[in-house]
Amino acid sequence: MSEPTTSSASPEKTSWLLNGLVGLLIGAALTSGVFLILMRRQEARHQEQLAALRPKSIDLVNMLNSALGNSTDKAPQTAAATPADAEAAKVLAFGKAFVADLENDRLASAYRTTTATYQAKQQRKEFDEMVHKIVGVRRLIQQESDRESKVRKQADGTGHEFYFTGHDYQASGQNNRINLALVIVPEKDGFRVSELELTAEKGP
Repeated sequence: MSEPTTSSASPEKTSWLLNGLVGLLIGAALTSGVFLILMRRQEARHQEQLAALRPKSIDLVNMLNSALGNSTDKAPQTAAATPADAEAAKVLAFGKAFVADLENDRLASAYRTTTATYQAKQQRKEFDEMVHKIVGVRRLIQQESDRESKVRKQADGTGHEFYFTGHDYQASGQNNRINLALVIVPEKDGFRVSELELTAEKGP
């Protein structure tokens, strides 16, 4: 009897199959790479188009807001403070400090902030007596709603007028209104009080 024969793939056929498989893999990889490159280029082109359109859309919005009188600024527009405003703010602070001296009975401190001309007309003793006559000045309500202070420039421009109104609720059940009017002028070493008027009146 003859021995059975077994068939086996020839080396040439095996090599051909391997080469074909490698070729398919390389082809798939190249196709994927080309597709990825195309997608990235498309995305970059899309971003460029959006960037080109964005300024136009912003300009259109600005034009519409301008036509409607609206502002596109994030922060509200505020007028810049002028030197006159800054000086008025300092005068207002000075006037409030003068009121604080009177209501806390720091009369020596208050008197020192008056001008030499005022002190020549009003001696320290007379100044103290004038303030002590208005007992309500030392019993002023501290709430801001019961206190009003304002400043305005004098017509001749030499100084400022300071006006204060406060309330005293301890005056025998009466709501007395305390009024203080000052003329505040600038001097070399700061502001000074050149005129002073302190009164009390019954109010609602």
